Amino acid sequence: MLCTQCGHSNPDGASHCASCAAPLPAMSPCPSCQEFVSTDAYFCAHCGTPLQSGEPIPVAPKAASQADASAVGQVPPTEVVNLTEAIPAPMSEIPAIDMPISAISQPPDLLADDDSELKSPPEEQSVAEFTIFPEDSSAIPPKSDVNIAASSTAGLTSESETVPPSAFDVFTPPPAPLNTQPANPRAGATQIQQPMAYLVHVRSDTKLLLPLHLDIVHLGKPNERVPPDIDMSGFPDSDVVSRVHADLRLEADGYYLQDLGSANGTYVNNQALRTGDRYRLRTGDRVSLGKEDKVSFIFNAG
Repeated sequence: MLCTQCGHSNPDGASHCASCAAPLPAMSPCPSCQEFVSTDAYFCAHCGTPLQSGEPIPVAPKAASQADASAVGQVPPTEVVNLTEAIPAPMSEIPAIDMPISAISQPPDLLADDDSELKSPPEEQSVAEFTIFPEDSSAIPPKSDVNIAASSTAGLTSESETVPPSAFDVFTPPPAPLNTQPANPRAGATQIQQPMAYLVHVRSDTKLLLPLHLDIVHLGKPNERVPPDIDMSGFPDSDVVSRVHADLRLEADGYYLQDLGSANGTYVNNQALRTGDRYRLRTGDRVSLGKEDKVSFIFNAG
């Protein structure tokens, strides 16, 4: 069953279209071929059997159809135009117009006015006047180049005076004073004071600051190979300390203690540190240079 709205094919006996939900016409089987046709159909679309013989089939009146046909075939009357009146007269019949030769050869007054404007330019556009002298040098008047330059300069000066000076005033800042003192890059910068780590000698309570500008602090006694940054020769029992004893290495996360192959060893919290190994120091660690805990320090990270 085809929908009369969208043309969708629906199953027989459906009341609404499955595609657009439009109501479908009522269907009934044809008594002759048993095909489903609309209940308001006059003839079967499959076999041609009349279905509603009792009702007259409306037929358009013949007179009306003939009238419509005659109305369609009618053409509105065409207006007849007399071609003899619309054709212009031949060129020979056009009357000649007498025009003076001067009027033809001369341009209009408008061109004459424009020509006069071109011949005499306005005096305001001329900046300086020049005089053409004859070829004979004796006829040139005695006027030096200095006078010509002075006259042209005077003309320009007079024109510039008409412009208000305030229109061209440009502010020029005064020159900056010369800085005679050397610039100090750290003078105006905010400096963050970093905590300084230090060692405290156990027996004398001497505080030894570890310099921040050194990444490696050498511990030992004076020698020519690796001079010590912190000299241990002034402390009691320093004979147990080697000349090149140990290093304090500053890393990103703190100080590391490393033994450099000392004769009497390096100890952290009474534990021997093997040569070449690094130990990260923490606040409160006890560092001993040499045996028997004679030269000992307490580390403080600051």
